[in-house]
Amino acid sequence: MPYKSLRDFMNDLEKSELVIAKILALLLDWGIQKQQLEFHELELDEGCLNHFVSCIDWLEAEGVIRTDKVVRTQKPSETLIINPVLTAYGFRILGKNFASGDQTDLASHAKKISEGKTSMSSVGDFI
Repeated sequence: MPYKSLRDFMNDLEKSELVIAKILALLLDWGIQKQQLEFHELELDEGCLNHFVSCIDWLEAEGVIRTDKVVRTQKPSETLIINPVLTAYGFRILGKNFASGDQTDLASHAKKISEGKTSMSSVGDFI
C-alpha cells in the first residue's frame, strides 16, 4: 500500500485552515515589505494546493490581508500573489501590536503625530 500523507486524511475545511495558518505565519514573519508569494513557500504538499488561491481570496475579502495583484494561471502551483501583507486588522486579530509593550493602535499613534503630540521620529519605534 502506498504511503499516504496526513493531509490525505484531512477534510477540505481542515486543509483550508492549514493553508490559512501557513499564509498568516509567513506574512507575519515577512512583516510589511514587498514580496511575492507562491504556494511552494508554504511548504505544504500538493494535497493543499487547490485551497491556496481560495484562501488568499477569502483572507483578502475579510480584510485580514491585502495584495497588489493575484496573477492566476491555469496551473494553481504557478499562481503568484504580488505584495501580500497583513492589514492592521490582520495584525490585531493575530494579537500583535505595532509597538512592543505598547497597547496604542496605529490610528491613535497617527493622530498623535498629526496633532503634533509626538514626532515623526517615533514612527520607527512605534512600528
